[in-house]
Amino acid sequence: MLKTKFAIVLVLFALIVVQSCKKEVFDVSEPEEIVVPVDECLDVFYQNGAKSIVEAKCVTCHIAGGSGPGDYTKTDVLIANLAKIKQRAVVDKTMPSAFAPQLIDAEIETLRNWIDCGGQFGP
Repeated sequence: MLKTKFAIVLVLFALIVVQSCKKEVFDVSEPEEIVVPVDECLDVFYQNGAKSIVEAKCVTCHIAGGSGPGDYTKTDVLIANLAKIKQRAVVDKTMPSAFAPQLIDAEIETLRNWIDCGGQFGP
């Protein structure tokens, strides 16, 4: 009887060890950089697309004294935050916050295109 209990405990222990040693596979590769052809970026400027979106959906919070960090009415602040804006608004879709008017797919694509084209502010 003692040998049977010992054998059961040993088998359970072996199963635990085997399961804990399983190799987890994580994708640690760098995200693929998106390269937009230069021709597609010739006329992509803040003023002809992204500006109206930022003013309507971002500046309600991201303004001096607002609830969001950064004043997106200032060009230098927008430029400094392009990567963060893309991650939060375009990739994760966590901005605008749940309590604000949400971006529609066309607005997300406009922001993505503007940022991928270098976040240009006009000629």
